[in-house]
Amino acid sequence: MKWLLVTLVAVVMIAFWGGIVIVLKVPKYVAPGPLEVAKGLVDHWSLIIGNLEETALEAITGFAAGTVIAVGLGLAFLYFKPLRNGLFPFAIGVSTVPLVAVAPILILIFGQGFLSKAVMTAMISFFPTLVNVGKGLESVDDNLLDLLHVLNASRRQLLMKVRIHAAQPYFFSALRITSTACVIGAIIAEWVGSERGLGFLIIQETFNFDAVLLWGVIIVSAALATAFYLFIVLLEKVASRYRVT
Repeated sequence: MKWLLVTLVAVVMIAFWGGIVIVLKVPKYVAPGPLEVAKGLVDHWSLIIGNLEETALEAITGFAAGTVIAVGLGLAFLYFKPLRNGLFPFAIGVSTVPLVAVAPILILIFGQGFLSKAVMTAMISFFPTLVNVGKGLESVDDNLLDLLHVLNASRRQLLMKVRIHAAQPYFFSALRITSTACVIGAIIAEWVGSERGLGFLIIQETFNFDAVLLWGVIIVSAALATAFYLFIVLLEKVASRYRVT
């Protein structure tokens, strides 16, 4: 029923889009109709897929790296409070810098290739995951911790049997945010300097005044971010069936 409703809403939105274009006689170079965009996607599919693979790989690599580093640092913060007090303010400072300001700096350091885009997406996924993992690991009830200490539970047992389980909802909440943000970050980095990727195509077709292909690439970009999000939702459902023991 849920997917039927989603499909119905999508059909209504596409019909509304097509109707607006026809009724208001919107020029093709401003907003092409859905049928024209669909035809453009078919005609340029090989071009779009080649650039889609580049953006997806950048987003996946950065997402994975940022998540792993954030989880590792979150665990370190849990057991080494001075480390958290010293490094957390710097993590906050880095997270507040706008993406459009970071991208040129990363390109100057790492060049216009794959690495600068991966670093950008890693930075995007890092801070939300760090904050949520830290909060989740410390969300265990104090009374439960006292009971486990009385029962002589080791630090490892507390971590594996209690803290990680408590942090799981926080962790996946962060991943749902960063999964889509990483795609956006990769595309923004490609705007600043790149020779491949969906962001590169968007800039190229903007200057070429090819509205049909431009809208098609934007739709594909949205579909990629949605696919990332749905994968995390599926992963969370699978993980919720198991408890670390």
